[in-house]
Amino acid sequence: MATWYAIEKQLVPIQDHESLPQGVPVASVMTTKEFFGFVAPEYHDTVLSLVKVENTYLDAFPHCLIGSFAVPDKQDLLADPICFAFYLDKNHLFFLDDGTTCAGILGQIASFSAISDQTTAFCLFEFMRLLIKGDQSFLARMEDEMELVEEKIMGQKEQSANQVILNYRRRILKLDTYYQQLNDMASDLLENEDDQFTGTDLRYFAEIRQNTDRLVDRVHMLQEYSMQLRELYNTQLNLQQNNIMQFFTVVATLGTPLMLIAGWFGMNFSFIPGADSPYGFFGCMVASAVIFLLELLFLKRKGWL
Repeated sequence: MATWYAIEKQLVPIQDHESLPQGVPVASVMTTKEFFGFVAPEYHDTVLSLVKVENTYLDAFPHCLIGSFAVPDKQDLLADPICFAFYLDKNHLFFLDDGTTCAGILGQIASFSAISDQTTAFCLFEFMRLLIKGDQSFLARMEDEMELVEEKIMGQKEQSANQVILNYRRRILKLDTYYQQLNDMASDLLENEDDQFTGTDLRYFAEIRQNTDRLVDRVHMLQEYSMQLRELYNTQLNLQQNNIMQFFTVVATLGTPLMLIAGWFGMNFSFIPGADSPYGFFGCMVASAVIFLLELLFLKRKGWL
């Protein structure tokens, strides 16, 4: 069932919108079916096309604005966004939402002790402001999480860093798309092509554009950070591979003289010096041990061990 508010000194819940005096602006949340009874039929198809579209978009008509929001779910940014549409004219602000998002936000606006301007445009401004309220803190928490990932990569404690970084990049891309589209919507509202808004209304939407500009800048910074994390992870992988190759090189170096001695004494000759001596085997072992120790000392002095 539709929820109605009269836009007065604050949003006032009403049961019967038809009982309001002529010209009192109203805001409402309703389903698509309920909406068709309140606007001209020529707008029905446009609204229907926007209700479920995963895009934040605005379309301007001579006497009204119709748009949509696709709000990322901050609990799961990789999931489908929360989608709903809206219709705005001088006296009506309708939100078409089959969920509870719009009703919750209008409820927050209604809880304010007072609102600055008794217009549908101001109500839309407050709605958009609440959509992005706390997003700077959300992005700051995401940055903190990425810093923890960075520490784990440096300490070689993150075994699935590649997938973790990929998930962050996808989530950041979702937010970037959303904030860019919201910024474009604010810019379109500021153009005020059909003079639907007053100068005061335009100042409100300019504030939305400024806020989304800052959010876009913050998201771009996080995108660069995710790329740096990817480069750091690749660098750590290369270091690990170099360490492994260095280990095998040292092992091969230590074994080469011993293999040479073993090759000499393994030759099929009738006479090999020391082979017939009762101390030949022990002498060979002592020589091998001495060579091995000398190699260890040499490699350690060079810093290769």
